[in-house]
Amino acid sequence: MGAAQTADSYLDGYQNERGIVSGIVEGQVGDRTVLTFGYSQQNNNSDGVLWGALPMLYTSGEQTDYDTSTSTTMDWTKWNTDIKTPFAEITYAFNPDWNLQSTVTYNTYDETSELFYVIGLPDRDTGLGLTGYPGNYHSTSDRYMFDNTLTGRVDAFGRTHDVLLGASYSHADYKYESRPAPDDDPARGALPSVPRLESPRDWQTRMGR
Repeated sequence: MGAAQTADSYLDGYQNERGIVSGIVEGQVGDRTVLTFGYSQQNNNSDGVLWGALPMLYTSGEQTDYDTSTSTTMDWTKWNTDIKTPFAEITYAFNPDWNLQSTVTYNTYDETSELFYVIGLPDRDTGLGLTGYPGNYHSTSDRYMFDNTLTGRVDAFGRTHDVLLGASYSHADYKYESRPAPDDDPARGALPSVPRLESPRDWQTRMGR
């Protein structure tokens, strides 16, 4: 199966594309064994990302008031993720009452982002007081999961009892890189006056982007 979606947003400048594909194959080997193989992959790509939130107060303590679509994003911002998950499973029937099921799952996660964060409180009259913090980030993870389950029935003390025994093991490796923009980047540090944060286009024009 598969699905895809492309969408804009009520936030100015924000776009998102996502897709997923998945498949499962199952077959019987002999009279007692069933093998299952599966794979899924999901991608989520976003552009014009608003990282953090808009300032909620002016320096005077008065609450800010923006249009619903207002965003401090830059046109170069992005946040992309890629998730892949293959798995294999074997089920073996010792007899009609006892079954052993073993599953191995591998999961990889890759995330790349270029983000722009706005800090501070703006002055209502001058629009000054905000600070920009752009950065580039990359994180990955690799996870292995093993799961084994033995189920069956035993007759004891005049009754039939269900038995469930299980053993699981998992291991994960994570990596994270953070690369802030250089000090001389025009998007870093004190930002120019943007009195009303009217739209990303006005914001980016003032930033020289």
